[in-house]
Amino acid sequence: MGEDQFGATVGQAGELYDNALALESYNAEVSGDQARVSYTYPASAINQDREPWVRESEWREDDC
Repeated sequence: MGEDQFGATVGQAGELYDNALALESYNAEVSGDQARVSYTYPASAINQDREPWVRESEWREDDC
């Protein structure tokens, strides 16, 4: 995810949840160019457990 896309995503979360939420926890299990990332927020509806990410030219969420 590029910086612009990340900024837009954070902005949308701010509109939905009033302010951008700080991460409460973060864990990445990286193997080569793939990772499984888990993270939690104060609003559990947006928590992720082992979300797939892939590194191509940069790291991005791999939800294909």
